Amino acid sequence: MSVIKSYRCRMLAGLLALAVSGPGCNRQIEDDTWVLGLFTKDRIVGSYDHDTIAYYEFREDQTVVEMTASSCSSVVTEVRQLPWERRGDREIAILPPEGEDEVFPGSGFVEWRVRPAPACDELEITHVSANGPEDYIVPLMRGRMCLELEREPPPYENMTACRVVWCDEPPPACE
Repeated sequence: MSVIKSYRCRMLAGLLALAVSGPGCNRQIEDDTWVLGLFTKDRIVGSYDHDTIAYYEFREDQTVVEMTASSCSSVVTEVRQLPWERRGDREIAILPPEGEDEVFPGSGFVEWRVRPAPACDELEITHVSANGPEDYIVPLMRGRMCLELEREPPPYENMTACRVVWCDEPPPACE
């Protein structure tokens, strides 16, 4: 299979969020490239938000590093590193650190399930407790967003003056 056909298969699989078959494509996409990279948790560019933003960097060594930036700062702090493992063709599970029972202490979540979202530049996380998956989905957007201090006060009293912006550039458009 040529490199171009292989790339097209992965892109098509990412857009459809399922295994693809067709001329030049493997029936099962066996790599984890759909999840690799830096993602920002649940933010909308241009919105005002809390004063902390979370990032998740999914790495080839099957770890995910959680990072945060606080108080409208661009300084990023590494919070923790967690293992992940493949769960089928288009899903991974973020697991608790060795020796712990929960992904985040006190959260009640025994794992996070991550899969491609309908939008090709997003992931979806489902939190799983001992009772099973939760009903809500947490979106992650590819790329790094920052909190920028606004000169004008926020539109509501209970909000900080931090506005969500792309740190550098938005990620390249999906095909």
